[in-house]
Amino acid sequence: MNKAKQFFQKEYSDHKQKPLLIQLNGKEYVVPLAYLNQTSDEQLAKDNFIDDFFDAQQKDLSLYEKYKIEPKEVEWTDGHTKYTFFVPFALRNKNLSTSEIVSTVFKKAEKKYKKSSRLSLALYQVYPDSQKPVGVSSRDVKSLRKQYDSYLWNKTKNQTKQGALLLANFVKKGIKKAVDNTTALSPQQFKLLAKRYALATLLGVSTYGAYKLSMTELFDASPKQELLSDKDNVSLYNQQVFLNNINEMKAVLCFMENFSPKTFLDGKGVPTIGYGCTYLIDEKGKGDRKIYPITSDMTMTISEANIQKDRYLMFRVLPQIMKDVKVPLSKEEMIASCTFAYVIGPDNFKGSEYLAALNKGIKGAELGRYLLGFAQDQGVVKRNLFANYILTKKLKPIDFLDLRTEGCYTLEMDDCCFMNNGCVQRDENGLGCFKDDRLEEHIQTAKKKRYSKHIGPCKLVHEVLSKEVVDIVKKHAQSKKINFWQLVNNKIKETR
Repeated sequence: MNKAKQFFQKEYSDHKQKPLLIQLNGKEYVVPLAYLNQTSDEQLAKDNFIDDFFDAQQKDLSLYEKYKIEPKEVEWTDGHTKYTFFVPFALRNKNLSTSEIVSTVFKKAEKKYKKSSRLSLALYQVYPDSQKPVGVSSRDVKSLRKQYDSYLWNKTKNQTKQGALLLANFVKKGIKKAVDNTTALSPQQFKLLAKRYALATLLGVSTYGAYKLSMTELFDASPKQELLSDKDNVSLYNQQVFLNNINEMKAVLCFMENFSPKTFLDGKGVPTIGYGCTYLIDEKGKGDRKIYPITSDMTMTISEANIQKDRYLMFRVLPQIMKDVKVPLSKEEMIASCTFAYVIGPDNFKGSEYLAALNKGIKGAELGRYLLGFAQDQGVVKRNLFANYILTKKLKPIDFLDLRTEGCYTLEMDDCCFMNNGCVQRDENGLGCFKDDRLEEHIQTAKKKRYSKHIGPCKLVHEVLSKEVVDIVKKHAQSKKINFWQLVNNKIKETR
C-alpha cells in the first residue's frame, strides 16, 4: 500500500469511520475524509474529489480559452463511467495516443494527490493538535506548501542567513579559504551549501527561494534523499526517466528487432510482425496471443508498428520497471534495462539475475555481466552486447541510427563474449564476460549489409524509424546540460 493511501486511510481510522474508496484507471484511491465531511452523500463526495483530483484540467481549459484555441479532447472510461479529458495544453501539438494522454493526466493528478498527503503528514507531525483533514485540489496543496515552508523558514532562518554570508566568502576568496574560515559548518556541509546557493544566485532566485534549495537539504531531511528512499517515489522517479528516454529505446530496439511489414515465424515458430510483435495491444493496454493474435495474412505500416512498440513499452515494460526496480536508474541503466525486458519479456525480467543485481546497486560493466544470464539464446546475447555498450556509456542511442537493423545478428558468438567449448565461459560466480574492448570492430560489423530471410534487405535504423523519433533522438543528443559545479566555476570567473 502506498503512503498516500495509508495516510488518508489513517484519517478515517482516527475519526472511527470507514474509508470511502474509489476506482480510477484500474487503481484504488482513498477519498480524503475532507470530502465526506462536506456532505453525507458518498457519490457527491466522490464527484467533488474527482473535480479536485483533475483540477489541472481547468487550468488547461483556461489556456485554450486565453489563446482562443479549440480545446482538444479524448474520451476515457474506467469500465463504468465515461470521462472526457482535455489534452494538456503543453501537449496539444504532440502526436500522442489516447492512452499516453490519459497516462499524463493521471500522472499529474496522482502526483498532486501524493503531495497533499506528504505535506499533511509533515504538518501533522509538527503541529499534531491543529491539523484538520484537507483535500487534494491545487489550492489545498498550495496552502499546505505555504504552511510547511513557513515552518522550515522559522526553523532554519539563522543558518540560512549564515549561508548567504558564506557564499559571499566563497565567491570572493574561493572555496578553500571560505571553508578554512568557517567553524560553524564542516567542509562537506559547506560545499553542499555553497553549491545550492551558487545555483540559486545564478538562477536569480531570492534568499527565501535559495533556502529551499539548500537549507532544507542540509539541516532538514533532504527532499531528494526522501524521494529516492521512498518506494513509491522511486517508482515515479523511474517513470520520469523512462518517459524522457522512450524515443531512445525505440531507436535501440529498432536495431535489435528490425521492422517487418508482413507476418513471419520467428526462431520458435511464433507468428511475428512489426518490431518483434507476437500479439497486438489496444489503446487500453489489453492484449495477448489469445485476444489479439498475429495472423498469417496481417500487414503493418511503420507508423502502426511504432504504436504497438509504444504500447508494449508503456503497458508491459514500464509497469514492470516501476513495480520491480527498487533503485533510481540513470538514463543508461533505464535504456539497457528496458531493452533487456523488451527482448526477454517482462515475466523473465522479473525473475532475472540482472534485476536482482540492479536492485543490489551493482552498476556499470559488472552489472552488464548479468545480461549474459540468457546465454542459451544466441540472439539475446548478441543484442545484449549492445545493451552493455549503452550501460557502460560506450555507445549512445544516437549511435544506433546509422547501424543496420538486425546488425547485431551479423556478429558471431565468439565476437560477443568469451566462450569455452561452444558455451559462454563463466567464472566461479556463474558470470560470463562480454568482449567489450572491440567496440569499433563490432560497430563496423553491425553496419555491414545484411539480408534477413524473413524481411529481405535490412535497412539502416534511421530509415525504418519515424522522422519524429529520429529528430527527438538527435535533439536529445545535442542538448548539453551544465552541472552545478560548472555553473559555480562560471560565476567565479565572472567575478575575477
